[in-house]
Amino acid sequence: MLLGANQQQKQNLPSIYNVYSQTRKYLILYIISGLGFLYTFDETVYLPSMSTIVNEFQSTETLGLLTVSIYLFTASLSGLLWGVLSDFYGRRPVIIYGLSIFTFSVIMCYFSTNIYMFIICRAIQGGLISITIVVVQGIISDLYEPRVRGVAYGIYYTAYFTGNALGPVIGGQVSAYFGWRSTLLVAASISFVLLVSYVIFVPESQQYAVMCAYEKEHGGSLLESDEICKPTFVNPCANLLYLTDSTVLPYSVMLVVGYVSMNWTFLFLPLKLSQPPYSYRENTVGILLTMSGMGLIAGSLCGGILSDLAGNKRFLISAIPEARIIPGLIFSILTVVGLILYGWTLHYYWSAALLILGSGLSCFGQTAARPGVMSYFTIKYQQHAGGIISVNSCLQQMMTSVALPLTDYIINFMRQGPLFTILATCNLLSTIVVAVIVWRKIHLVVNLEKKTLL
Repeated sequence: MLLGANQQQKQNLPSIYNVYSQTRKYLILYIISGLGFLYTFDETVYLPSMSTIVNEFQSTETLGLLTVSIYLFTASLSGLLWGVLSDFYGRRPVIIYGLSIFTFSVIMCYFSTNIYMFIICRAIQGGLISITIVVVQGIISDLYEPRVRGVAYGIYYTAYFTGNALGPVIGGQVSAYFGWRSTLLVAASISFVLLVSYVIFVPESQQYAVMCAYEKEHGGSLLESDEICKPTFVNPCANLLYLTDSTVLPYSVMLVVGYVSMNWTFLFLPLKLSQPPYSYRENTVGILLTMSGMGLIAGSLCGGILSDLAGNKRFLISAIPEARIIPGLIFSILTVVGLILYGWTLHYYWSAALLILGSGLSCFGQTAARPGVMSYFTIKYQQHAGGIISVNSCLQQMMTSVALPLTDYIINFMRQGPLFTILATCNLLSTIVVAVIVWRKIHLVVNLEKKTLL
């Protein structure tokens, strides 16, 4: 009787997900999604001018691509540290300090006098900008309960990949009229505005800090108080042990293969569009990249909405966290089709329209899979959300940073058609492996429920 009364009393406690009002949570979500936009905008805003930068610095195409790969490489390594620091010290101080130094590093990049100084400045930027992936996604897991987390991640990734779409078109236009260095001033201005907005409007969201502040102010407990532990500082590399977990590794591999493929198509595209037989100008290249980038935005929105729908209680599989991944698995087929179309279009120099279509399809399929997988990860490891996110970001960005500089060598060895067919095959195999795991999990749970009913 007493136990039942205690349980009833606990159910009446406010949830940590309701500490902040819905309006304020949306304001926070839009600001931190802007930080996601900044990451990809800063990564791609100068891509239409890549040939111009290479010529001005009297450099090579390989070193030009290295400016992107070094950015991703330092982002991958630093992400492990930011995840641990944000789990221990809180999200707010990490973002404020990191974003402040990042803004300064973008301005330093503006004054680069040679390709090597430019590469060093880009490395510093990458090491700092990773907070907008790792820490920001941790904030989403802090604020949004599992049943609506997929849509929240979908909104974040929509902004994140909008940077991919708008970065080249804005960069192309700005570069055409004011020179390629002016694109860096645009990125620095956006960073400064987002920093000020974050300082003014975004409170601390780390759940232990929020719980302590609530209990101090209101003198009561929250519904999840018994589940939230005081954070401990761990070795950043210890988070890599998540990759030995069979409930994590297959999904991480699927995201990594898709991320590398997407970046290979999207970042390689401006170089090819500016060269014969296409030979488009910088501003035209930017517009064409935006058309391709629309697949990134649409995929994120669809993936987020359908991920939460799959977790809806009206469905039998809603109690299975892996069920959120199912819509993304279906859309992953588009990644395979898009990569094959993209590769063989480059191989035979077919119409640029087919090139854009192939890139758009592969981007849509890859981004549609992300909200479901990230929702699954943060539901499974709620108290270590920063850590699990940092490991996945590290793996994806590091593999991409290694792959990009090798592009020319690999293409000279096997040409574009076979290369992207191999990438498509890798995507298909990783998707099949995850699909089998999810199906077996659902089959096991359904059979267990049937036995319980009997």
